[in-house]
Amino acid sequence: MFKHFMHVGITVSDMARSVAFYRDILGFEVTGSGEAFDEEDEPLDLQGVHLLSTAMTCGDCQIELLQFLSPQGNAVAPRMSDAGCVHMALAVDNIQDVYQRLVASGVAVNAPPQKDDSGYEWAYWMFFKDPDGTMIEVVQAGG
Repeated sequence: MFKHFMHVGITVSDMARSVAFYRDILGFEVTGSGEAFDEEDEPLDLQGVHLLSTAMTCGDCQIELLQFLSPQGNAVAPRMSDAGCVHMALAVDNIQDVYQRLVASGVAVNAPPQKDDSGYEWAYWMFFKDPDGTMIEVVQAGG
């Protein structure tokens, strides 16, 4: 039925700040941007939509940042235990290098890389947050 995973949409509170974070710290590249008005109301199940969007890519990973100018949303990111909370996982070759880079950049990393002994395909994993508190996982494959 479905062909492949297309992208992850992330709602942000400040487009310029989020673009800078994903571009300058995580290495994503801007591939497009736009602005939408009321025509998005019905598809998004909202009223009076005015939003900014920025498409970004890094390797095979694509994200779409959305800043709603209207209607105003809540400024609190859901916790991992909250129903409906979604995160994305990014694969890396050297998680220790990524960890050091994130910490040096002032990123809120939840904990240092963790060794995974559960039998999953990755050897190490960790979580950090973007400027709005969206959870992002980093995984390193191997043994």
